[in-house]
Amino acid sequence: MKKVDRIMGYKLGRYDTNGDLELLDIVNSNDKDKAKLAYEQLKEKYKCAIWVEKTEFIDPEEEFN
Repeated sequence: MKKVDRIMGYKLGRYDTNGDLELLDIVNSNDKDKAKLAYEQLKEKYKCAIWVEKTEFIDPEEEFN
């Protein structure tokens, strides 16, 4: 069985005034440059620190066999 490429993505957001994470954008792509562009646009728009969370989907049937 051939291992399928993992699906990568990025979640971007900022911290709310009460300290909670506020999700602003999701980039569903393996392309790091798209995430960088989204980061720069959000940083310019909101004029604050932007957090980035890298996400990865792993097929459990393939990963644990």
